[in-house]
Amino acid sequence: MQQYKYLYQVYRRPRRNIDLQLRNFKTKQELPPDKWNDLGHMILACRAQFYKVPLSLFDGSVQAHRPLTLEEINKALRFCWDDSHECLIENRYQLAVLTGIDRDTWTECREVLIKNAANRISLETIEEAAFVLNLDPSEPEEVGDRIKESAIGKNAGTRWYDIGMQWIVYANGHVGYAMEHSQLDALPVVRVHEEMYKLLENVDTRKYDSSYSFKFKEDMISKLEWDIPEFVQNKIEKSFSTYRKVYESWTVDCKRLNGLGTQILKSNGFSPDSFMQICFQLAYYRLHNHLPSVYETVVTTLFRDGRTEAGRSVTQESSDFVSRFDSESTSIGEKLNILRNACLSHTQRISEARNAKGIDRHIFALHQCARENGIAGIPRILDTSDNELYRRASRWDLSTSHVTSPKCSAIDHAIAFHPVGVDSIGIVYSMYPYYVDFTVMTDANSKKTEGKAFMKAVQNAFFDLVFLILRQSNL
Repeated sequence: MQQYKYLYQVYRRPRRNIDLQLRNFKTKQELPPDKWNDLGHMILACRAQFYKVPLSLFDGSVQAHRPLTLEEINKALRFCWDDSHECLIENRYQLAVLTGIDRDTWTECREVLIKNAANRISLETIEEAAFVLNLDPSEPEEVGDRIKESAIGKNAGTRWYDIGMQWIVYANGHVGYAMEHSQLDALPVVRVHEEMYKLLENVDTRKYDSSYSFKFKEDMISKLEWDIPEFVQNKIEKSFSTYRKVYESWTVDCKRLNGLGTQILKSNGFSPDSFMQICFQLAYYRLHNHLPSVYETVVTTLFRDGRTEAGRSVTQESSDFVSRFDSESTSIGEKLNILRNACLSHTQRISEARNAKGIDRHIFALHQCARENGIAGIPRILDTSDNELYRRASRWDLSTSHVTSPKCSAIDHAIAFHPVGVDSIGIVYSMYPYYVDFTVMTDANSKKTEGKAFMKAVQNAFFDLVFLILRQSNL
C-alpha cells in the first residue's frame, strides 16, 4: 500500500551523484479544508509544446474546489491541440529529449536552464504536476509499435520521462502509458488502470454536465515558455542521434497461445507461473545449448515498505529437466516427474523471495549501508564492484515479469519488459484459463538473441510440455 502515495505528483529531479525524488502530493491532514478538493494541475503535451492545465476549479458558491467536467476537459484538450498547430516546432523547443538520455547531461543542462527565470518557472510547473497527458498525432496499430511508441516515441521531444505518471493518447484512439520506475512497481499501476477501465465502462460521454462550463476559460491554460541557451541547444542536437539509436534498437514481438492455459495446468497440479518459467528455460536451452540466468520479478508486498526481490528461477531441478527433456533415453514418465520437480522447486524459490528470503536486495542494502557509513574494508561478498561471482550472477539473460489482470493483459494492453543488456531478453507474460499472452523485447544490436526465434522456441516448448501433461493424464 505504501507505493500508492507515489502515483501522482511525484517527480525525479536530475542531480549530481544521485537524483532527488520530489513528492508534492499531500493528504487531507496536511491541507487546509478549502484545499481538500484541489487536484492541482496536469501537464498537457502536444507536438513538443507543454501546457499547464488545472484539474479542478474553485466554486465560490460552495467555497470549494470541484473537478473539471467532461465538457471542460474536452475544451481544454481541443484548445491545446489547436494551439500546438500554430507553434513552429524546432529542435530548440524539444527540451524533453534530455529527460530520456544520461542523467549527468540532463543535470548539467538543468543547472544552466534554471539561471533563467522563465525556464525555472516552467521546470517547477512540470515538477509539481499530478501527471503528464501526451496527445500524440501518430497512429500505431500493431502491439509492438504501440509498445515502442509508448515507451520512447519516434519524436524525441514529446515525452517527459522524469514525471511519475505519463499517459499517451494517439490519434487513432489507442492509449499508452509510461512511468518513472524508481518509485513505483507494476502492481499499483495495474490496479489504477483496472479502476480506470471500470469507470470508462460505466461513464456515459453523451451526458455532459454543462452547468459549470461557463466558468472554465481558455486563459486558465498557460503554455510553458523556454529560453534555450546555446550550450543546452547543442546538447539537445547531440541527444537526438542517441535517442534515435535507442529507439531503433528495440525490437518487440508478441504471441498469444490459444486454447490452453491455467485451467489445464491447475487441474493437473502445476503452478502456471512455474510452468511458464520452465518453458522459458527450455526454449533458451534449445537455442543456445546452455541454461540462461533468469530474473523473475517477485513482489514483497507482505512487508510495509516491500517492493520487489529478484526471483532466481533457475534451480538444480530445472537444470536437470531442460538438459534431459529432449533426450530419447528419458521416458515419458521420467519427463513428467522431472517437470513436476522443476516446477515445485521454482515455486519454493519464489515463495522464499516473496517472504524476504532472497539474497539480492539484502546484499545491495548491506553494501549501500557500508558505503554510506564509510565502513572500511567492505566484506568481499558485499563489494559488488569487485566480486566477479556476484557480477556474473547479476547478468540476466532473461528478465521476466508475470502480469495477469482481468483488465490488463500483455497483448491486449501492450505491456513489455525492457531487456537489461544487449544480449538480454525482456519478457512479460499474462496467463488466463484458455490462453497465454507474452511479449518479448530484444536489442537489435545483439548478435546472440533474436526475438522471433525465441518466441517460436517458447511456443514449441509450451505445447511440448502441455501435450506431455495431456498424454500422461490420458494413459
